[in-house]
Amino acid sequence: MDRNDLAGRVAYGVQIAWPHDGKETRYEPLELFRLPPVKNEEPGQWSEWMQAADLREGAFGWWDEAHGNPSSNPAPPAHPFSMRCRVFLADVPGVLP
Repeated sequence: MDRNDLAGRVAYGVQIAWPHDGKETRYEPLELFRLPPVKNEEPGQWSEWMQAADLREGAFGWWDEAHGNPSSNPAPPAHPFSMRCRVFLADVPGVLP
């Protein structure tokens, strides 16, 4: 965990790729979920379900996001993801209770 986690400056991206033999791979828009600040969350409690805060187009949508490039406002995906999260305490980093 670092200061970005505590301040809420962390996002999680989900993207679907549709590869086809002999054809160009088609990519759904990258869906970006901004995670809440860890310092505001109670351990063990699930957050509310959330929808993507932003969408990025193309195979390298994450690159544009990481470099602060403006979004092209792609059409929303046909089947958008939903996400929720929870903070937990663990003695061993990376091991879920």
